[in-house]
Amino acid sequence: FSCYSMAPCTSTLIARVVTAPPEAPGTPGQHVLLRWTVANVGMEPWPEGVKLRTVAGAEPSQGDLRCPALPCGMTLELGMVVTVPETLGVHRQVFKLVDPDNITLVDGLLEATLRVEAAA
Repeated sequence: FSCYSMAPCTSTLIARVVTAPPEAPGTPGQHVLLRWTVANVGMEPWPEGVKLRTVAGAEPSQGDLRCPALPCGMTLELGMVVTVPETLGVHRQVFKLVDPDNITLVDGLLEATLRVEAAA
């Protein structure tokens, strides 16, 4: 994980997606790393035990990704390895950040698109 300082918190929102992964091409069965940068723009620090959880798409091999505590005004780089589906075409991968009580932190979902291509 990497943390970077941002401007002081002025929003009551808990989190904001700063960067999202571009469409990821891959071949069936390949492992692809998806990366996001999220910011804690809320008035409270994120507690220990926040997790990045799969909502739709292929289950990542590591299950939920546990995140460290994150102070207000800081960003966090998250990475999740997923296996490219066997079916050719475009697949949507959806994740959410949840606190230890399973309450969603992000106002919206973290998404990624996997484009499955035939092996050369």
